[in-house]
Amino acid sequence: ESYIRPDQISYNSVLNYYASRKNEHWSAQRAEDLLLEMSEISQRQQEQHSKGNPPPVTMSTTTLNIVLNAWGNSGGGIRAAQRAEALLHMMIRLFNKGHENIQPNALSFSIVINAYSHVDSTDASSAVDKAMELLDVMEGFPLPNNEGINSCYNAVANVVAKSCLHNAGDKVQELMVRMRNMDTLPDNFIIASCIEAYVSAADEDSRRRGKDFLFRMIDDPSSQPNSVSFNTLITAIVRDKAKDRFDEADELISMMENVGGDARPDLATYSIILGALSQMEDEDSAEKAVQYLRRMLRSYNKDGYAKVKPNSFVFNSVINMVSRCNNEWADDVIYKTLVAMENQNSQGNQFVTPDTITYNTVIGKLSKSPSKKNAMKVMRILKSMEDQAKGGISACAPDIITYTSVLNMQRIVDPRRAASIASSYIRRVMSSCEHTVIDKHGFRTVLLALAHPGNFEHAETAKQAYEWMENIGYIEAIDSRVCDLVLVAFKNSNNELSADGVISFLSDRVDKYLSGQTTTIL
Repeated sequence: ESYIRPDQISYNSVLNYYASRKNEHWSAQRAEDLLLEMSEISQRQQEQHSKGNPPPVTMSTTTLNIVLNAWGNSGGGIRAAQRAEALLHMMIRLFNKGHENIQPNALSFSIVINAYSHVDSTDASSAVDKAMELLDVMEGFPLPNNEGINSCYNAVANVVAKSCLHNAGDKVQELMVRMRNMDTLPDNFIIASCIEAYVSAADEDSRRRGKDFLFRMIDDPSSQPNSVSFNTLITAIVRDKAKDRFDEADELISMMENVGGDARPDLATYSIILGALSQMEDEDSAEKAVQYLRRMLRSYNKDGYAKVKPNSFVFNSVINMVSRCNNEWADDVIYKTLVAMENQNSQGNQFVTPDTITYNTVIGKLSKSPSKKNAMKVMRILKSMEDQAKGGISACAPDIITYTSVLNMQRIVDPRRAASIASSYIRRVMSSCEHTVIDKHGFRTVLLALAHPGNFEHAETAKQAYEWMENIGYIEAIDSRVCDLVLVAFKNSNNELSADGVISFLSDRVDKYLSGQTTTIL
């Protein structure tokens, strides 16, 4: 049995599982219960070891830190933080009694302090006081080394920043002074927390003070603010209702480019500004969005800055904005943006994946300006969607919205081609075993395309499509106007068999109605 008894690694593994269960209070309690069980077993095994048995399982700082982390992740608010603090004080007492194997380290303090950042707003002020008290204890405690001491100050700054106290920014700056007194330099994390503390006050004066603080840090040779600090400030600026907010945000983005290094605009920067612009309705917003995307791609493709690697969100944001734009350049730009998006994907950027909605947005925009040039672009997009669908990429498969836009354009530019596309699409749908959603507007568009003069086969297809929709129960997609389009298709086919087709179609409708199928359209 001594060969298979649990050791410290066994206990730590189970404790790590409990600590990973976020927002589950019971998990943290089980971790602490297991710690108590481990302690009792260790005492019994210590007695047996004196009689010649194997050495006992022992607790370590790592073991206790895992349990502290379990409480920090439990989602128990201030009660969980207080429980973690109680365990930390127990570690300190045991260490002072000679148990050097459980000496708290910087990680122990930072875990407990961080736990106070997950409290309700009603407990925020108390949490700040507790975090400051723990920092006092840490500064007077003999840590094994100064490695990771910054994390303790950063943790307190995080608690203060999330408290939304009016003087939160000033408190974080006081922490930075304390760090220097401990011969450690403030890092990017505490700088970002200070900015967050200022902007969380949500007033213009606090935001201005946060901006001034950031500028001082830029000029300080011992500090190197990164994009996180800028992004926090930009987020607060664009959320404001001031008319010049986007000009102010753009100034910061330009400053980020000038500062360079890790302060350069990254994916988060462009996501923030594009997300804010997408809420605007004016034409200038779309043009600004396009310019930002170009700057982003230039930074990634030409400068090789990995942190600005684009994703689908930024492309779709720009595409959606341009789709609402009425400027002459909009059609060309929206198409080029889609091509750039496809190029990113083909070059291995898996974070950029055009889908059916993306393609439909571009097709919908181009179809509003029917021309041979736009029709060629639309057909290229449709072919790409169909090819990807055949290759198993269902997220890019064309749907009834796709074909409705394509057919509406082609009916004006090339009616024969529209009829051919409609025939191919509806036959494919009818022969497929998969359920395909076709709404009334889409189905009517298909029949309108099939009603183009001169082709009896298309009229037959229209008739078969109508009967298929009727038979499978798509009653909401057919009405008397849709029914009339089948007759128009036969009329326009100019074929000697057209009259027979009309009589057959109408006779079938009458027979169904007389047999009791009251949903039959006449």
